[in-house]
Amino acid sequence: MYEKYAKIRDSLGYTDYAVAKACGFRQSTLSDWRNGKYQIKHDKLQKIAALFNVDVETFASDDTSEVSDTLVTKKELEIIQAFRAASEDTQKNIQLILGVK
Repeated sequence: MYEKYAKIRDSLGYTDYAVAKACGFRQSTLSDWRNGKYQIKHDKLQKIAALFNVDVETFASDDTSEVSDTLVTKKELEIIQAFRAASEDTQKNIQLILGVK
């Protein structure tokens, strides 16, 4: 389970420190989980899943081959949020620039 978490974390550009801070728990929780000293609780896993924008079930196995390159990075998510916040005219201009309808 930790291996899947780590692969997703790395692909999204997070550190354990950033994950812990964003989720409201200590970084040592993640270190202890990695080292087998702690089995992460479901509520913490839910917070991580929400941060990563994935289902909790994503962490159910250690099969990291299931982790796709289609995960949205933090920067891509910021771009999506900025696009949604933009005016309709700005959105149309962006779509023209990108060649999408």
